[in-house]
Amino acid sequence: MAIKMICDHCGQKVTVSDSKAGKKGKCPHCKNSIQIPTGLDRLSVEGPSTVEVSRMGARCPKCDQQIVFGHSHCESCGLNFVTGTVEPERATKGSMPRSNPSQVNNKRRGCMSSAVFLIGLGVIGLGFFLTQAEGDVTTQILVPQEREADILARRLGDTPGSPLSNRIEKDLSWIRSIDPRVREIFPHETPPSSVILALRSEADSTVFRKVAQKLGAIQITNRHGMTDRIQIFFSHPIDPTRLESFFKSLPGFDRLLLPGRSGDDILIRRRNRHLMLVFRRSQEICPAGCNRDHYLYYESTPRSHPRLVDEIRPGELTRGRIARWGIPARFPARAFENADKLLAGVHDARWWVQLHAIRVLEHLLSGPPVPQYVEDRDPPHHFSSLRQNIRKQRAQVEKALLQASQSPDPSVSSAASEVLQRLDR
Repeated sequence: MAIKMICDHCGQKVTVSDSKAGKKGKCPHCKNSIQIPTGLDRLSVEGPSTVEVSRMGARCPKCDQQIVFGHSHCESCGLNFVTGTVEPERATKGSMPRSNPSQVNNKRRGCMSSAVFLIGLGVIGLGFFLTQAEGDVTTQILVPQEREADILARRLGDTPGSPLSNRIEKDLSWIRSIDPRVREIFPHETPPSSVILALRSEADSTVFRKVAQKLGAIQITNRHGMTDRIQIFFSHPIDPTRLESFFKSLPGFDRLLLPGRSGDDILIRRRNRHLMLVFRRSQEICPAGCNRDHYLYYESTPRSHPRLVDEIRPGELTRGRIARWGIPARFPARAFENADKLLAGVHDARWWVQLHAIRVLEHLLSGPPVPQYVEDRDPPHHFSSLRQNIRKQRAQVEKALLQASQSPDPSVSSAASEVLQRLDR
């Protein structure tokens, strides 16, 4: 059987072979792409009749009424689709006059015009509203501005606007000027000043750009060349939730995204006059400890610019790497090949290596007899062998911990004292 359908673009009738049901093609009148319906696939009859199909389903060629799938005749006029003859006794709903195709097309065109008019009217109304209340709307999406340096200074127990905060701000500016990898990494508490709009294929990006300009955007660009995502920049931090409410009413809006917000963060430590800034780059939030994260370690003094002193790439922590400055706080036993190297780590000149060794000893002596991390299961039996040898050398372990508890470094001495107290219990 042939399939007749109505083009959604020009309203003209199109006749195609039933072998093309469910496929896409071009309208011979307007050349636009059309979807050929699959309504006939569920009909259990075959015959010489031509059945007209629209998106609502199959329709009778005689009375233009919808056909019940699986029936071999029209319930309205009694047309037999197999023989092509009319059987009045088969009609159960009564015959109804067939609609004029031109009238049907005019009605459809009228409906489409009305829909386009209503959508345009809604966009114009939203634009008028934003024009009249532009100042109020911009104020609603803004949040009080706070420097990143103040946030990091507060993490160190200092106050915003202090000399330490000003020093952190200078260090951040210097690092971002020389390392493009950290330019979109901000502390978690920092409100964003840019957002990404994910749009569906039918969205008109021009409308979104105009609305963003009314909201006070200073720059609008395509995200990495993708036309379905646009990034909007503001001169001040904004509230993403309030901003999203303005775009939800626009047709084609999918969702609002925040750049660099998956698991990125800036971690900071201070030791004497040294500042240590760690930039964590992540593709996804890693609640267990960041094997898939990328860490960049910068150190500065009051008289020198920050310099990159270390870097841990994704996956290196699972191969026995000791994290610099204890960031991230992950202490696998695999970092030490045997008990002697573990005890030597307690006396290492690097304080973060000492902390790592002390935490491993704590787990081997007072923790459960199973690895704390996945990487400690490889190579096999390494963890159990290390645990057994350390327990045999308990006297040497307590002596090493006692010496570490007298270290001038407060973080090392406090960690060693805690482990000794647990062993005494």
